[in-house]
Amino acid sequence: MPDAATISTQRAADGTVTVSLHGALDAASVTGSWDAAMSVLHPVPPRTLTLDLSGVTRCDSTGLGLLARLRDAVQQAGGAVTVRSGGSDLDRLVALARGSVSGQAPAREGGVVQNAGRATLQVLHAIVGQVQFAGAVVLCLLAAIANPRMFRLGTMLQVASRAIVDAIPVVCLLGFLIGAIIAFQTLAPMSRYGAQLQVAQIVGVSMIRELGPLMTAIILAGRTGSAFAAEIGTMKVTEEIDALKTFGLDPVRFLVIPRMAPVTLLMPLLSVFTTLLGVLGGYVVMSAHGYSLAIYLNTITNNMAPHDFLQGLLKAMIFGMLVTGTGCHSGLLTLEGPGAVGASTTRAVVSGIVMVVVADGILGALFYTIGI
Repeated sequence: MPDAATISTQRAADGTVTVSLHGALDAASVTGSWDAAMSVLHPVPPRTLTLDLSGVTRCDSTGLGLLARLRDAVQQAGGAVTVRSGGSDLDRLVALARGSVSGQAPAREGGVVQNAGRATLQVLHAIVGQVQFAGAVVLCLLAAIANPRMFRLGTMLQVASRAIVDAIPVVCLLGFLIGAIIAFQTLAPMSRYGAQLQVAQIVGVSMIRELGPLMTAIILAGRTGSAFAAEIGTMKVTEEIDALKTFGLDPVRFLVIPRMAPVTLLMPLLSVFTTLLGVLGGYVVMSAHGYSLAIYLNTITNNMAPHDFLQGLLKAMIFGMLVTGTGCHSGLLTLEGPGAVGASTTRAVVSGIVMVVVADGILGALFYTIGI
């Protein structure tokens, strides 16, 4: 049995009060000594209080509560508290109590260099995780191609319906408005040089090669990527993914591939809808200025080549793969807690859009370099 707690008090001429504690400061012994310790606060708390813990042999949360009560009372009265202890373990325990008992988190140690190192390690860890995820997806795809029965066709059709078919009205409306806006904004400057007909070329090139795939991918990131992250993240929080692993089922094969494959394959079709409606939106503006549909379409076709159209399709497929992969990966990285799914959804949307824009810049530079 540990020694009972004993408390002695000394008052100096300058008003400093020293409280020496000995023995065990635990629930069994502190209860009887609580009133004796609190007596130093009466009639008024001292201006300076020294807690001498060199004789303490044991301390638990009850003992820390006593120390915190004395400290808070003195500090609220404008006094100062110092602690003297004889053991390193007790020093760490008291230091931790200074932050946690009062509801304040201990200050995070480390300077600029250490914080930069932590941030660098976090970035490297994220990159390694994405590379591992991409490798797992490739291996599952190769295995599914070798054995087509591994594809869950029913789930893939449902995903295609929700992610592609249901998104057609949204992307068509967006494409129409973008095409009309581009025509509106370029018609006035071009008319100064008598080049109004070049507006058709600008609308066609920008929608077919660039804005059609890009805007479709952004809509897909906010609509489908977030949905995938929320679905898989909820399964992670409810431990359904752990159950799949327990039964020997690979979550990448069971959850990721049925979502990535149909969206990646059908994303070019969705981009075509956006592009066509964008060209139509440009024609609506041009028709108001007296240009016929034949002249409008001839101007576009005469300034476009087949590789321009194929370039847009390739971009759309790559963007679809990035958006869906980012959404699924964010869902698999969901942590525990009430806000975990929301955090994963936000991360999926932001990361998906950033990756699409970065990939668009890389592809644009690549196509320019090879001359297409």
